[in-house]
Amino acid sequence: MSTLPQAIATPAIGLVSHPALIAGEDPAQYAAHIAEYKSQHKPITIDEHFLVKQMYDAMWRLNRVQRLEKPLFNNAPGGSPFADPVFSNELLKLTRYQKSLESTYFRASRELRTLRKEQTEAVKKEEKQEVAAAIAENKQKVAEFSAALDEIMYGPLPGEPDTLKIAPTGRKTEQSQSEPGRVAGRK
Repeated sequence: MSTLPQAIATPAIGLVSHPALIAGEDPAQYAAHIAEYKSQHKPITIDEHFLVKQMYDAMWRLNRVQRLEKPLFNNAPGGSPFADPVFSNELLKLTRYQKSLESTYFRASRELRTLRKEQTEAVKKEEKQEVAAAIAENKQKVAEFSAALDEIMYGPLPGEPDTLKIAPTGRKTEQSQSEPGRVAGRK
């Protein structure tokens, strides 16, 4: 025997039930409706799940409003719900409810698009930063390689300390101790 309160223990009613589903509506159709929205929007984050839920619940209720509107018109005395104050009032309530649901739906849809755009921009910014860091790292490696190459090209030969040093500009930077063909003290 469950120790949970009846409202929580019974999945068809209470806190864990489907609040958009009312008596007489098919839970299988509602589940298919939810699956369609989740398949279309593929929510990932908690915020996305919340916004998609707002959308599918609002659309489910909007569909219900459309189903309720038809009997109001068909059963109105004199063929017009506007001729009878009771029917007119009910239609006005239904119209307000419809506007509220449409507002909820479109606001959630807009917020979902905005959220995803911000996420995409954040990912692009992060990717740009990673590319910039990789470029800077490559430039550093090229500079180090260039310096090593300059050392090899223009530095003294290993084991021969009396060689000329030539700078990258092509000019001599210092002369060797003894130059062949030159006698000391002569110019």
